[in-house]
Amino acid sequence: MKKIAEAHGKIPAQVIQCWHIQDVFSIIPCASTPDYIKENIRIFDFALTDNEMRQMRSLNKEKRFFNMPLKDKERIYLNT
Repeated sequence: MKKIAEAHGKIPAQVIQCWHIQDVFSIIPCASTPDYIKENIRIFDFALTDNEMRQMRSLNKEKRFFNMPLKDKERIYLNT
């Protein structure tokens, strides 16, 4: 995935978002700063090739792409 991101001048998170959009899935990106919001919007100026889409679909689906530390989960979801 890193090579795909580099080929498009993007970061891996943008490639994942583009992949889901091209596969006609809804996405709900999390953005806490204006810079992250801008990154999330910059997924509509490129498209993944058929080969890149196949590569993305072949990723291990049992692996999370984002792992939030437990302390952050508690702070956000339990207001602790």
